[in-house]
Amino acid sequence: MSSTTRGYLFVTLAAALWGVSGSAAKFLASNKAVPPFLLVQMRMGLSFLILAAALAVLAPALLRIRWRDVPFFATWGIVGVAGVQFTYVLTLSETNVATAIFLQYLAPILTALYAFVFDKQKLGSRLVLCLGLAMGGSFLLLAGGTTRLLVSPLGLAAGLVSAFFLSFYTVYGAKCVGRRSLSPWTVTCYGLGAGAVFWLICDLVLLAMGRPIPGVALLGDGANWLFFAYLAIFATVVPFGLYLIGLRTVSPTQANLTGMLEPVIGSLTAYLVLGETLKPVQLAGGALIVLAVLLLQFRQTRKA
Repeated sequence: MSSTTRGYLFVTLAAALWGVSGSAAKFLASNKAVPPFLLVQMRMGLSFLILAAALAVLAPALLRIRWRDVPFFATWGIVGVAGVQFTYVLTLSETNVATAIFLQYLAPILTALYAFVFDKQKLGSRLVLCLGLAMGGSFLLLAGGTTRLLVSPLGLAAGLVSAFFLSFYTVYGAKCVGRRSLSPWTVTCYGLGAGAVFWLICDLVLLAMGRPIPGVALLGDGANWLFFAYLAIFATVVPFGLYLIGLRTVSPTQANLTGMLEPVIGSLTAYLVLGETLKPVQLAGGALIVLAVLLLQFRQTRKA
């Protein structure tokens, strides 16, 4: 197996974990009435603590960093990780799930444009075809069900910013594990830590304004902590690490496009586990996304 194929495999596994965890998060938010902002904060805070503890026991050398790398961890964690989460939740509050996901997954186009303008990489007809298939498939998958895309000015702006942050998260993450030769687990750990600090500051600002932290009373329910732990490990620590490992051999554009398998896997999981319906047009949309990823990987495998 070539290094490029392994890279695609790692990114695909990350997308699969994110897709499955989306159904778990939906169950938690609907059945447990956990506010999205609390969900995001607990996910990031617990993820950092769990990964830091695991590295301290299994690979303490990965926790040793250079001071000159601290700004990179902070930037990736706050702008990339926390930025994506915050703008996605804001988009959700102004639109709906289908619209938020569709807008966020405009990221592959932004990443491809970045590579074309700044890295002088040619787009190529096959890449353009793959992007077109994936975006068309995303539209059919997300808007082809009973839920229609819903756009408001603020929701549209937040969704586009979310796509930008997702693109930034991938491009900057690739530079961290590539040019700076940082371990994907080190980047994940300190990036999550920076994001967790960002959310802590948000909480302190709310308290200073005399406003309560949404949903904080739910932390008294021990059953909720099991869901939080699941999301922290299998929706954050493991997929984030796998994604960054994949970025060592797969370009940011290819990784973003492959990551679009997430809503496909998420929709299938919701169909099998939560009993949600999947219409033929949605299945066709999912098939287009899978086709786009296969065409992209076939192109890279032939080159290797």
